[in-house]
Amino acid sequence: MKGLKRIGVIGALMVAGFLLAAFIGEVFLRLAGIDAPALYRYDHDLGYDLQPGAVGEFDLEGHSFVTINAQGLRGPERAIPKPNDVFRVLVVGDSYIEAFHVPYAQTMSAQLETLLRERLNRPIEVVAMGVSGYGSTQEWLKLVRDGFAFSPDLVLLAFLPGNDVVDNSRVLNGRLDRPYAVLNGDRLELDHAFRDTFDARFKNAWLGKMLYRLKGHSALLRVLRFRLSVLRQQIANPHLVKAPPTDIHSRDDLPLSSELRLYDPDPVPEWRDAWRLSMRLIRQIRLECAKRRVRFGLMSLTSGRLVDPPTYQEFKQRYPFLDPDFPERRLGAFAANHGIEYLPLAPAMLARARQSGEVFHGFGENRGRGHWNAVGHRAAAEILSDWLIADELLKPVPR
Repeated sequence: MKGLKRIGVIGALMVAGFLLAAFIGEVFLRLAGIDAPALYRYDHDLGYDLQPGAVGEFDLEGHSFVTINAQGLRGPERAIPKPNDVFRVLVVGDSYIEAFHVPYAQTMSAQLETLLRERLNRPIEVVAMGVSGYGSTQEWLKLVRDGFAFSPDLVLLAFLPGNDVVDNSRVLNGRLDRPYAVLNGDRLELDHAFRDTFDARFKNAWLGKMLYRLKGHSALLRVLRFRLSVLRQQIANPHLVKAPPTDIHSRDDLPLSSELRLYDPDPVPEWRDAWRLSMRLIRQIRLECAKRRVRFGLMSLTSGRLVDPPTYQEFKQRYPFLDPDFPERRLGAFAANHGIEYLPLAPAMLARARQSGEVFHGFGENRGRGHWNAVGHRAAAEILSDWLIADELLKPVPR
């Protein structure tokens, strides 16, 4: 009996010590102004999604104070049903469209809305439906589940060759936090294996849900969760090397999942399959729009090193066995074969950079790399508005 009493006392002291340490940590973080944004939530269909009503300061790359509206999107809430006199554009994509790196008013979507309203003198709304890290499978599923509720007149798919081809392939990506589409002949089938992972089961359990609710009130839990997620990304799938070694003399020296393989005009089987799947997913999104009599357009986003003239030229000299324009040419041929309106942003932004000297990607010491900065968002909005008007994509489909 005495032994049990001693164990109980030790246990109580350990719990008290843990709670005291947590309290001290919470107070320290709040006094020091240290916090981490809690902008995402687990999603049974998509793996994860933006958290409606979440707010937070984002400073991992660039800087902005982020607000997620009650509809689970960045930007102002939109009327449902859509007003009859409004032409609504829904832009579907990943972190480039989510665009936490700049204030919302500087994003491509917000600036595109302003430009189109001014140029056409009519009520136009541009709704940004972007989530960081999404591939085309998640974008397809989110569009069907959530996007069409906004009654868009035009859906623009923002395809990022730099990572969407990899993100669409479970073989190349390897992340277990999302659904994947697989091809059976020409038919898409969904793989929801992520739902059976420990992480997903924990988030669905009562303890996970309780911790999620507590996270909204605790800077300590938010910081710990954020740091753990960063660490998990760093140690996950070490066999999938993202950064190529410096000593590369041929395509055979490239790791399988290296982004440089995107520019290989003669891809290995895994990349041929990833390209084929990606284009089938684009066709599927276009089909979903056609079923609902919604116009569809495809645009390809840019990588920093290939819209900066010096690094573009350096790329061609350093990797003569690769073709920096291959993704746009491949997507262009695919779009032409399937009657899809397509805008490759890279050639236009590279030409603009050669003329003006503007740098469209990166912040501070990382200028030229990473996501669009405010200049990049502005350039993309201007090029996109010209294209939309010239190609008459802003006309409603006859009902």
